[in-house]
Amino acid sequence: MAAITDPRLADLHGQDCSCGCAGRYAGQQDRREDPTRTKTARRRFAQHLRGRFDAIKFHINRGIVDNDAFGLRGPDVGGTLEAQSEALDREFEVHVETDDSITPGAGQFDFPSSSEAAEEFEGWLDEAIEREILEEYDGDRYIRKGYGRGVKHGDARMREAGVDVPDESLERALRHPVHEDKLELMYTRAFEELEGITAATAQSIRRELTDGLSQGMNPREIARNINDRVEAIGKTRATVMARTEVIRSHSEGTLDRYERMLGETDVTIQAELSTSADSRVCQECAEAAGRGPWPIDEFRGSEYQPPIHPQCRCAVIPVTN
Repeated sequence: MAAITDPRLADLHGQDCSCGCAGRYAGQQDRREDPTRTKTARRRFAQHLRGRFDAIKFHINRGIVDNDAFGLRGPDVGGTLEAQSEALDREFEVHVETDDSITPGAGQFDFPSSSEAAEEFEGWLDEAIEREILEEYDGDRYIRKGYGRGVKHGDARMREAGVDVPDESLERALRHPVHEDKLELMYTRAFEELEGITAATAQSIRRELTDGLSQGMNPREIARNINDRVEAIGKTRATVMARTEVIRSHSEGTLDRYERMLGETDVTIQAELSTSADSRVCQECAEAAGRGPWPIDEFRGSEYQPPIHPQCRCAVIPVTN
C-alpha cells in the first residue's frame, strides 16, 4: 500500500504511514477493526443467505441423484450413485430447515426429449427459489440493525466532536419519519439485489443442465455441476451483497442522523470517510479517507460515501466547527 501523503494524517503517523487511518479522533483507535460495529450483523446476514442457497443444493442433490428425477440411472449403478450422493452430502452439510415437499420426486423430469425435461426442471427451480430463498428471506432485520448502528454511531461521534446530542432511545429515533422512509428504501434495495442474484444463478443452472443432458452425463455429474453454480454465483454473490448492504444501511443511518441534527444545532456538521485502519484497508478507501470533509448533501451519494466498493468496512465520521 502506498504511503499516506495527506498532511493531516502525516502529522499523526508520519509520512511513511501506510495503515490508511483517517485518525482524526484519538477515540477511533479502538474502533479500527470494525468501525461500524456491524460485524455480527454482516456475518449473520451472510450466513442466513448462504443457508437458503444450501437448501436449493440439498433439493438438487436429493432429487437428481437420490430420486433419479431425470430417469438417467442405469440398472447397475444404483449403489454407486448412492455412495456418490452421500459424498455430495458431506461436501455441503445442510444446517438449515428445508421443505421436503419441494424435493423433486423419482422420474419427475423424465421426458422423451431433453428440452421437455429441461423445461420442467426450470419450472421446478423457479418455484424452489421462490419458496426456499425469497419467501424465507429475513434480511430486513439485518438492514435495520445496520441502520440503527449507524444512527448510534452518528450520535456517539457527534458527542465526541462536542455536539450537544439529545438522549433518545434507538427505537424512538427509528420511528422518526426520515428513518422509517429510508429503512423501507433500504429493505427494497436489498431484496431486489437478492432477486437479481437468484435470477443469475438460475440462468447459469439452466446452462449447466442443458449441457449435462446433451452430453449424456450421469446424475451425479449433473448435480455436482449445477451445485457448483449455486456455490460460485448464488452463495458468493449473496455473501457479498449481505456484507455490502449492511454497511450501506449503516452509512445512510449515520448521514440521516447528522442531517437531522443540522436543524437542531448551530454547529456546522460535515462528513468524511473513516477506514478500519488495519492491513486489510485497500488503496481506494485509504485515499478516500484522506479527503474531505464535505457538506452532508455533497457527501451523500458521492464516491466517498461507504460502501466505496463491495464488502467495504468504512464508516462516516463528523467534522464540526
